[in-house]
Amino acid sequence: MELNLWNSNTILKEWLIDHAGAILKCDFDFDVVNPSSNYLIKSISNRLNISEDYIAISAGISELISAIFSTSLWNNVYILEPEFGLYQKVLKNSWYRERTTVIKNSDVHQISEIVRKYETEKNDILCVSSPNWYSGERITYKEVVDLLERFHGVIVLDEAYVDYADSAELMLPLVEKNERLILLRSYSKGWFVSGLRVGFMISKKYGTVFRDSIIMPHSVSSSSLRLIAEMEKDVFIMKAFASTRKEVIRIREYLKCEIEKISSCECSKSQSNFLTVILYKRSLSDILKNEFGVKVMSVLDDRIIVKYWISDKENAEQFIRILKGECNNK
Repeated sequence: MELNLWNSNTILKEWLIDHAGAILKCDFDFDVVNPSSNYLIKSISNRLNISEDYIAISAGISELISAIFSTSLWNNVYILEPEFGLYQKVLKNSWYRERTTVIKNSDVHQISEIVRKYETEKNDILCVSSPNWYSGERITYKEVVDLLERFHGVIVLDEAYVDYADSAELMLPLVEKNERLILLRSYSKGWFVSGLRVGFMISKKYGTVFRDSIIMPHSVSSSSLRLIAEMEKDVFIMKAFASTRKEVIRIREYLKCEIEKISSCECSKSQSNFLTVILYKRSLSDILKNEFGVKVMSVLDDRIIVKYWISDKENAEQFIRILKGECNNK
């Protein structure tokens, strides 16, 4: 059976049963000297063609965010708003609470210009999700190069949704060239295994530092680590994931084209598995709030802003029918 967006959970369960023997060979007594994460680090290193020293495994990106702000490495913190809510939640409970600057701008393409207003230092840190948590838009390679020139501290790119971007490995060469760049990656979105809670950091300077000294040891279970490592080695499962992500991207681009035809709608140039849509018809709020895959983000005087999570073509077509029907209804 071919893995796709609609039967991925079933296929993953069947695959897990078939591979349970290999996965359960892992030693559930943690080896302090050579932890189970080393198996996954080697796999990631081979797949992305980067040094093992650059990689730190964690219990999802959430643990990495907490770990970043649990240290005294930084002077000042800069984050965007709106942004993934965990950033502000963690910062409010950290000693950086009084040292955080919130940039109220969701346009990732303007960040390199905005930071010029601030006198940043080498021990400052800026966190940006790319593809962006709010819009799904991704900061370009050139924009990151410009940002590294204008922001004098460390830049964290949260790439949780990068598997749906045009080129997932676009920023990896910059990690090699610049020690001030940190990438955060997750298996939750593009690999459909959010419950396993596995993520990783890529950084030339900070990978080893966080792995050996900051991230809590053994925070990820041996079974999760081995399962992900086995998935990375399995040709069928990797091809299936790629096929599924390709379908998501195809539906996303279809939605963009259709939404552009509706005069009272605006759509983000998302490179994620969702679209952010501005609708200049408030009546759509009540209609869409119960639709599968739709989250109403804001209801303003003259518009509503919704996130549409891509599931399948049929659901996407239903979403478009609702938009066209209501927006054409004068």
